[in-house]
Amino acid sequence: MNLIVKKMKMLIVLGLREDDTRITNLFNEAGISMYSRFETSGSVAGVDTELADEWFAASGGKAASIAYFSFADDTSATAALKLVKEANAEHKTLNRLHGFTLPVEDCF
Repeated sequence: MNLIVKKMKMLIVLGLREDDTRITNLFNEAGISMYSRFETSGSVAGVDTELADEWFAASGGKAASIAYFSFADDTSATAALKLVKEANAEHKTLNRLHGFTLPVEDCF
């Protein structure tokens, strides 16, 4: 049996629940049609200012958040991250979308 090994990325995009449609559209525009989504609650309390400026919500307290993830080829994952960056530039808010990829070493 021959196994085909593909180079894949795990794409993760985080946002607030009100960003749900925007993130879904972003995945579709990047050519990613299969993904998982889950709701979560984000909290900010006593975070180092440097981290808060770059990653965490701009205000303290709890936020109704969502997370999307998908296993995608490098081209689609890169396209999605570019779209996250563009969405953040277009929609100046205190709580930006966050996207990142993780390498998937082996995918059969």
